Amino acid sequence: MKFTPSTLEGEQGITKLGDFLRAFMKLKLQHIQFNVLNADTLRKAQEKPEDYAGLVVRVAGYSAFFVELSKEIQDDIIRRTAHESVIAKRAKQVVQNLGSLVRPSSKHEYLISSDTR
Repeated sequence: MKFTPSTLEGEQGITKLGDFLRAFMKLKLQHIQFNVLNADTLRKAQEKPEDYAGLVVRVAGYSAFFVELSKEIQDDIIRRTAHESVIAKRAKQVVQNLGSLVRPSSKHEYLISSDTR
């Protein structure tokens, strides 16, 4: 499971991670690997691999040390990670915008408000 660092920022990020882990445990799943990284970290690892020898990334269904991968594969991972960061930022904006349009109606229902103030 890959997270960008901004996903886990602050008290809200830690709360979300805790909620995620509790749900994971309720499903009785027994293994998960977290990668918390961004494209900047990966670029730095390319520039100074000796400083990032322990950096593990997911590659097409397996894990590998980033600095041991070919430059072509590293570049692909950086592109995908940068793209995912853009998508995550946009999704966060959409959720924030929806928050002003959605209000609790009851314990399990939400109403969409036509008031966009």
